Amino acid sequence: IELKRITEADRESLPYSVLHHYGNQFFELSAGEQHYIIDNLQKIRKINEVVGTRLLRDRSDVDPMDNNVVEFILNPDGSISDLTLEKNRIGTALDELTLQTINLAHPKYPKPEQPTRVRIRVYIIVK
Repeated sequence: IELKRITEADRESLPYSVLHHYGNQFFELSAGEQHYIIDNLQKIRKINEVVGTRLLRDRSDVDPMDNNVVEFILNPDGSISDLTLEKNRIGTALDELTLQTINLAHPKYPKPEQPTRVRIRVYIIVK
């Protein structure tokens, strides 16, 4: 089955989170990447939340109301590459926790059929 490429004309039907994180770059992605992102971005966010919340229990140096935006390539074998932080505050407790979260969570992500650029906000929730 060939996936239909999503264009500007489809903008109104896209989830807010997709447009917020990708903007017009979303329309430059391949059809496979676009559909993977639409189908899986919320699943990835939920996995990150569960893993990050567990990690936060062992830390008192991270503001639980803070968050971070990460970007990486998720490969078909489940590995990641080119992991970057939007604000790049390397050395801060939040950045350390965010990187730990992604490194522990990514094996649990749904695997794409092709390398896919994932851009997502990582929230750490205290319950």
